[in-house]
Amino acid sequence: MDNIYKFRANTSIKHLQHLNNDKQFYSEDESSETNQNQEVYLKQISKPPSKMSHFSQNLTGYYTDDSDKDSSRDIKRGPISQKLSKFRNLVNPIEGDVEGAQEEQEEDAQTDITHSNYEDPYNITIQSSKLQQKLKQYNNDEIFLVKLQRNANSDIEYSKSKQNIKCKLSSHPFRHLIYGPSISETSFNKFLHLIQRGLIYAKRCLKEPSYNYIKSKTQMLPEARIPKTKTLLLDLDETLIHSCSARDQYQTSIPAVSDQGEHARIYLNIRPFCQWFLQQMSLLYTIYVYTASSSAYASAIVRYLDPKGQWISGILSRQNCLETKQGFYIKDLRVISNKQIKNMLIVDNLAHSFGFQIDNGIPILEWHDDMNDQELKYLATYLMEAADQENLGLFNKNRQRLLDLIEYKFD
Repeated sequence: MDNIYKFRANTSIKHLQHLNNDKQFYSEDESSETNQNQEVYLKQISKPPSKMSHFSQNLTGYYTDDSDKDSSRDIKRGPISQKLSKFRNLVNPIEGDVEGAQEEQEEDAQTDITHSNYEDPYNITIQSSKLQQKLKQYNNDEIFLVKLQRNANSDIEYSKSKQNIKCKLSSHPFRHLIYGPSISETSFNKFLHLIQRGLIYAKRCLKEPSYNYIKSKTQMLPEARIPKTKTLLLDLDETLIHSCSARDQYQTSIPAVSDQGEHARIYLNIRPFCQWFLQQMSLLYTIYVYTASSSAYASAIVRYLDPKGQWISGILSRQNCLETKQGFYIKDLRVISNKQIKNMLIVDNLAHSFGFQIDNGIPILEWHDDMNDQELKYLATYLMEAADQENLGLFNKNRQRLLDLIEYKFD
């Protein structure tokens, strides 16, 4: 049993604050304002010692970048969910944490997202004879097929969404950050608070790393089988999948070997439309997974999602992230040496993850186990439109308006 717990472990914020200085990517010379922001940030995301006692003994094994449920689901406790604020054991349940699980279930019951029933866009019936002719014409060209589906989907989904979205949310200036046509007001506001706090942290607390530090992290990524001009980087935990323990309800479990050579199983929930999303986007983008998890953990999951290696061209993991003094892992697009930033987009449920390239970032609603979720389905329509643009960063900046969200005042 001790070996299994060594396979996955948690670490506390206190430990992260005492990491060696040579692991950090910016200097000690910081303004008093930045230090104050960081202190407030750490106080808000820290958990009581009793919650960390099961996970603070070992840093080996699989580390996931899944969100701290206590902080991410209750926005009032902190400015942002810190994916590595704890390293959750994916192999076996940790005893003595039943009370916390019950609290999370009660919160889940209050914040469930409500969704309307829509047809799968991959099998959607296109009524227009003109579109049917075009589909036949480009039957052998899947990229044209995807773009035609995008046009048909946009018209149908827009008309349906007008009937299902509450008037108060439909007129909200940042309603576009939720891609599905239906969401509860409570969940929507929690999501906005989470993204706003991540953006504020990125703008006020992050220090630019040195050129030499970035250079030491750079890596040339493999190209897709059919090279694409545009690049899409996807977060893993709470974006494409959610990893849990054996005691939780899970869809599947997969074998994995840790960095230390230990064998175990990873228990997973797969977000609805995940593999359809990867298939469709691979026609327009070169896709990479960019995660703050270990490379062994990420590789095992990618092999399950894309067993033939048709859609995902490569993996960036924790060693490709930049680590702050507080133990946060930042996904800096500059570490990719053979891609231009203007041609890249990154999707993540935590906004601080793309804090150095906010213009290229797309925040997505955090996902755990809601099988009615449709965010990937509707995000695909946005990404299809973006793929036609010459400068993805400029297009995304104007459409997402994340910098405006930093100054937004909630009622």
